[in-house]
Amino acid sequence: MMASKDIFKIIISTNKKGIKMNPSTDLNFSKCIALAALDKKAKDIKVLEMMGKSDICNFQVICSGESDRHVQAIANEIDRVARKNLGMKSVAIEGTKTSQWILIDFGSVMAHIFLEESRNYYAIEQIWPEASLHSFT
Repeated sequence: MMASKDIFKIIISTNKKGIKMNPSTDLNFSKCIALAALDKKAKDIKVLEMMGKSDICNFQVICSGESDRHVQAIANEIDRVARKNLGMKSVAIEGTKTSQWILIDFGSVMAHIFLEESRNYYAIEQIWPEASLHSFT
């Protein structure tokens, strides 16, 4: 796996050139999101490759926090890293009022930050069992 510093360089140079995100840069961006979540001690971080399995996005990053404040801190870090380090602005952010499940939509990449109990209840990884899975711990 590439170091996060190298992944940041790839995505930043790609965005400065005005190139649109594609499956290759989407995967690198997903890894950056996963690393940002890991920096905030997110649990059970997974990247699901959705190409050919869903029209919603190419990748989904799924992780858990231990409390509503932890979930919010993870979401804030993902948004901060995407904006400041990678120049990527989210399309929408949902769920910040209750912090049970925060969804950050970056278009071709989506980040789901769950409270552990909510993640177990919704079990969204099981919706796409055929999706390729990348785990981060």
